Amino acid sequence: MWVAISAGIGAVASLATTVVGSLLKRPRPDYFDEIAKKVLLRQLKRSSSKWNKLSELRNTVGLSNEETKQILLMAGAVGKKDDPTLWGLEKRAETD
Repeated sequence: MWVAISAGIGAVASLATTVVGSLLKRPRPDYFDEIAKKVLLRQLKRSSSKWNKLSELRNTVGLSNEETKQILLMAGAVGKKDDPTLWGLEKRAETD
């Protein structure tokens, strides 16, 4: 009987360790990225120009070029085909 109880306790402990381990390994959402995305999206929508300089967008959120590009893509922006330093909302860029 004690063997069965010990085996049950061991199985429950093993399962709990697996569940807790997987929860701890799950990537947390990066709230800074979400805030940066909202700021960039607001800036792109308010801009009177269809295209915006990457350097100005980057300075707005304080990120590197690559990080800014990734967030711009998540926000629905695209780079200009003939000038990679310019970015705009995909909806507005379609008329180009």
